[in-house]
Amino acid sequence: MTQPSPNLTLNHLVEQRRAAGEPLVNLTFGEARLPVIPELAQQLAAGAHRASYGPVAGAEDARSAVAGYFARRGLPTDPADIVLAPGSKPLLMALNLAVDGDVLLPRPAWNTYAPQARYAGKEPIAVPVPDVCGGVPDPGALRVAIRRARAAGRTPRLLVLTLPDNPTGTLAPPDLVRELAAVAEAEDLLIVSDEIYRDVVHDPATPFLSPADIAPERTVVTTGLSKSLGIGGWRVGAARFPAGPRGRAVRAGVVAAASEIWSTLAGPLQQVAAYAFAEPAPIRARSAAAA
Repeated sequence: MTQPSPNLTLNHLVEQRRAAGEPLVNLTFGEARLPVIPELAQQLAAGAHRASYGPVAGAEDARSAVAGYFARRGLPTDPADIVLAPGSKPLLMALNLAVDGDVLLPRPAWNTYAPQARYAGKEPIAVPVPDVCGGVPDPGALRVAIRRARAAGRTPRLLVLTLPDNPTGTLAPPDLVRELAAVAEAEDLLIVSDEIYRDVVHDPATPFLSPADIAPERTVVTTGLSKSLGIGGWRVGAARFPAGPRGRAVRAGVVAAASEIWSTLAGPLQQVAAYAFAEPAPIRARSAAAA
C-alpha cells in the first residue's frame, strides 16, 4: 500500500487543528512571518516613483547604505564594492557563473548551494562539517578534499561558508573561521561567506568573526533583509566584494550576469534597501525586540 507523504500528513493535521480553532506556530519553512515594520511599507510606497531601470549594481543611495551597514560591523566598505539584487540567491548563482572552477561546500548545507553549482556546470565537492558546528567544512577534511579533487583533474576555486548556518542553526567559532581562511589563502580559494542570518545572533556575548575580517582580499559576503526583517517576499539581497583587482574582476562578472538575468533590483525596493540598511530607529527597535 502506498503510504501518504509526510507533507500530506502534516498538511492534514494542520487543517484539522485550524478547523478546531487551535493556535498554530508554523516552523516548517524558514520564514519569520513577522508583521512588516510600518516604516518599511511606507518606504516601499514612497519608492513607487522609481520606475526607471537604474544601475545594474544598484542605486547609489542603496549601495551607500549597504556599505554603511558593513562598516558598522567592522568592515569598512566602498559603495563601489556593493551589488544589490532581488535576494541573495541570485547573487550566489551569479558568483557561480562569474568564477571558474568547482565549489567546495559543507555537508550538510543549505539545499540551494549544490543545485546552483550544477546549473553553472560545476560539480560540487561536499566536505564534512566539524562536530562542533555546521555551516563550514572541517579544515583537515577540506585540505584532503582539495588534494583529491586536483588529483582527479578538477579545479576547486570557490569555498562557501555559512555564518550562522542553515540548516543546523550553529555558528562557527572564530578560531575555526581563521583556520579555514588560512586554508583558503594557502590554496588560493575565493571565499563566499553567506551571512544572511548574522543579524539574528542576538546575544552580544556570542563571538562573530567574518572571513572578510581576516581574509578581506578573497572574501565575498552576501546578505539580505529576508531573515532579519521578515520580508523574504520583497527579495532584497546584497553582496560586498573585496577591494582591489581580484574583487573588482569578480564583481564585474557578477554585474555582467545580473545584466542578463535580472537587470536590477526593482526601484521601490532600492528605496527600501536604502532605508533598511541605514538601520534607523525603527529597524534597530525591531532587532532589539527580537533579542
